[in-house]
Amino acid sequence: MESPSHPSSRIWPIEGEMALVEVFPNGLALIDAKNIEKVSEGRRFQFLNFYPRSDELGLYLHQIIAGASTKKQPIDHIDRNRLNNLESNLRHVTVPQNLFNSGDWKHNTSGVKGVSWDRTLQKWRAYIQQDHTFVYLGHFDNIADASSARRDAEKKAMIMEPVPRVRHTHNKGGPKPKDGKQNPMKVKA
Repeated sequence: MESPSHPSSRIWPIEGEMALVEVFPNGLALIDAKNIEKVSEGRRFQFLNFYPRSDELGLYLHQIIAGASTKKQPIDHIDRNRLNNLESNLRHVTVPQNLFNSGDWKHNTSGVKGVSWDRTLQKWRAYIQQDHTFVYLGHFDNIADASSARRDAEKKAMIMEPVPRVRHTHNKGGPKPKDGKQNPMKVKA
């Protein structure tokens, strides 16, 4: 039963067999229209850790839709959009697979996960983390070769196909690598 101070989330069907779910305080999440009944039963969704979550069930919206059996079962948003909860965008994964599909960390300045600029050697360093251990993949003269080494290691390490990464931050400048493209790593002289 809803109280006036905590109303249920409203749901609006939209074209193309989809619906929007209200997420408090000021958001909307996309779901398949066939899942309206799963999420509508007097539930209120609000943001917790940037994901829509139902306090009544103690589950996130994507877990409800994907049929997660426990709160800790990881469900991956393929496109990394936490508000896109269409079934076609959700998949059951392991914890390492879910971390693998995470976006760039805020301190990443190369624009490529697992690639950084080594100031001492003035080369690109590639690495990957496997079983909580960093694995060194080598130093490279250009970012393209370092990125290629990282992608090859990802394919060997993972069961699932990685999603193409899109860089969402600005270019920070820095020296130009030997391939002539602007180096996004800012290096102090």
